[in-house]
Amino acid sequence: MKKNSVQILSHKGFSLIEILVALALIAVVFTLTPFSAGNSSDRLEEAINEFKRAAKVASDEAILRNTITRIFIKQTQNDEDEEDDDSLSFSVQYGPTGEFTLPASQNLKKMSLKELEKYQKKQKSFHSKFNSVEEFKDKKLPEGIYFEAIATSYQKELIKEGQIAIYFYPTGEKDDALLILSSEESVASLELKAFFLNSQTNIFNLSTSELENRDDAVDNKIKDIYDSWLKE
Repeated sequence: MKKNSVQILSHKGFSLIEILVALALIAVVFTLTPFSAGNSSDRLEEAINEFKRAAKVASDEAILRNTITRIFIKQTQNDEDEEDDDSLSFSVQYGPTGEFTLPASQNLKKMSLKELEKYQKKQKSFHSKFNSVEEFKDKKLPEGIYFEAIATSYQKELIKEGQIAIYFYPTGEKDDALLILSSEESVASLELKAFFLNSQTNIFNLSTSELENRDDAVDNKIKDIYDSWLKE
């Protein structure tokens, strides 16, 4: 009886060249794929949480050191041609012990050049009295997260650049404050209340139509958030 012949196929593994080609293709896909909205949202939430943590540290330091502390924010706007967008830093700082009063808030837009120079000199002397807490010294925002504006009960005007601080006091009180950040797809606000421990966070996702003209949409959202904050 003739036996049926069975052909056995050998299974050969991938060659080194095939593996390298596959890895190269995967690398290209990841390079060309932009960050998802989820990643952007995570980074925006991370930035807000870092400011919340800074507020907790500043509040604790004020009570422990029995002095005024602050979250000090330095923001400068770069020219459009400049590649470095990392122009914001913030620190938790503590002032001297003993009697210490904050200078009165000033409207810089109404100052003459001479008055402005005198004011800036006084401000430099005032800022030199503060020292940074090492844990929160010159902190930066996550990549792709932008500082938009800040306002406080000490300085009600909405500030988009320069130097501004949120102050905390040994009594446990702090400034009312509104901080606004953004990512490519969202705008977020953080509100600190003078006599409350809890803060309030709101995240507003921009619609598809708003993303087509993002800058105007963000400006409008900032105005709405600020107007609502002033009414509270």
